[in-house]
Amino acid sequence: MITRLTLLACALTSVALIAACSDSEVPDERLVSAYVDVMIVRQSSMDTTVIARRVDSVLQHHGFTSAEFFERVREEGQRPRMFKAMFDSVAARYERMRDTTSR
Repeated sequence: MITRLTLLACALTSVALIAACSDSEVPDERLVSAYVDVMIVRQSSMDTTVIARRVDSVLQHHGFTSAEFFERVREEGQRPRMFKAMFDSVAARYERMRDTTSR
């Protein structure tokens, strides 16, 4: 009987760990990369028509439609810790890119 209880406890622990890992705070690399590129495009021009066209092109390059991208960002916003992790990654990558180009 103890063996069955031990196995059941191990199985339940494994299921809990898998569930916790699936909701990890590691942001989607593709989403982070696309977001950084969108930020760069938005700062590159004052012409909103040009920006819109470039944003669509950048999103397509990353495999997103505009609707998909903004929906994913909205979904991340529903999970505050994940949203913070995503924006921390975006900010860090943006700073690295800015530092590289300013040299």
